[in-house]
Amino acid sequence: MNCVTLQKFFKKLMLMRLLYLFVIAILTACVDINSHGSKQADEAAVRWAEAYFNYDFNQAQRLTTSDSHKWLRFVATNLTEQDLEVIRQQDEPAHVKLIACDIESDSTWTAVVEVNNYVFPDSIGQPAELVEDSRQFKVSVVRQDGRMFVRMKGVPRPTSSVY
Repeated sequence: MNCVTLQKFFKKLMLMRLLYLFVIAILTACVDINSHGSKQADEAAVRWAEAYFNYDFNQAQRLTTSDSHKWLRFVATNLTEQDLEVIRQQDEPAHVKLIACDIESDSTWTAVVEVNNYVFPDSIGQPAELVEDSRQFKVSVVRQDGRMFVRMKGVPRPTSSVY
């Protein structure tokens, strides 16, 4: 091998190493962005669940997408005086714990939260009941304009599936 061939070989080797480092840097940046997004989704799901299950609908509304506001209004307008009395008699607030948060796409997550000690208005015309044991709920979190919001697809109901 002559000197020129050896120089070309090392030049190609150097370019391959730079390309390899560039690819690794991009992949690392993507992982960091997704893990940061997942952390934000976790926090959004828990904050929303704490507000919703403690009947702080003003705070819950600030944490939901605009198309979800109709579901908050539906729940709020269907609370009876009996339901409100059960809520007022509650000794402790509802407790929320994040169980899982899975990424669905670059801007959508599905979280599962466990809630206990919350007031559950089961159906219209029936008084609400205090649920002391833990139940799990799925929460859909979306990123809009760089912020995380919960998208309600209906009135939250306990899930039957366990993560």
